[in-house]
Amino acid sequence: SKFFGLLFTDEYNFPLWLDHDKKIRSQLKWEPPYKFEFRVKYYVSEPGGMLTEELTRYQFVLQLKQDMFHQRLSCTFRTLALLASFIVQSELGDYDPKIHKVGYLREFKFVPNQPSDLESEIKELHVMHCGLTPEDVELKYLEKAKWLTAYGVDMRSVKDCHGLQLKLGIAPSGIQVYQGGSLLNTFDWPRITKLKFHQKKFLIKVQPKEPGSREQEHSFI
Repeated sequence: SKFFGLLFTDEYNFPLWLDHDKKIRSQLKWEPPYKFEFRVKYYVSEPGGMLTEELTRYQFVLQLKQDMFHQRLSCTFRTLALLASFIVQSELGDYDPKIHKVGYLREFKFVPNQPSDLESEIKELHVMHCGLTPEDVELKYLEKAKWLTAYGVDMRSVKDCHGLQLKLGIAPSGIQVYQGGSLLNTFDWPRITKLKFHQKKFLIKVQPKEPGSREQEHSFI
């Protein structure tokens, strides 16, 4: 349970984690309806060694699958196909041409508007996983996913001072700035001197990399 939490959105559509040490009613200060999502809150750096319980490991895989579908995680076409093939092997077992006819992958949704060439690639990889158990492929999935750029990054939609739509990611290394699926900048935690949120504006002050330069200030809405 230490890895998971309940996520909800406030009246401004801002995502928040439910604090288990406080009464639920005190955290919901607006009228219903309320929507909660059971989500992974803490992404571990070494899932293979730290996620020893089968159900916990399975929930992590499901969460990462959702992160991929909702484009919170991005990767290459080949990596996507490989990750998807691990899920297929876990759910369906070994590929059997007598059972797995043309179109058998259509019940799985890995990305929006899933292309047929992706399903063809997944099938080829599924064939190669013969003999692997659900535990085997879940561990392989987690080991591959942990190297993705946005793995474990808590994303927030923002705009910069010019009105450009961006995403801020809270990561173990620092605060990351994304445009689309591309990483634009990382503010490392040791270089951040001030964080301030006031009147819907988020301010980050960062020490310069070069000695003698002025402190940099970045603001987001």
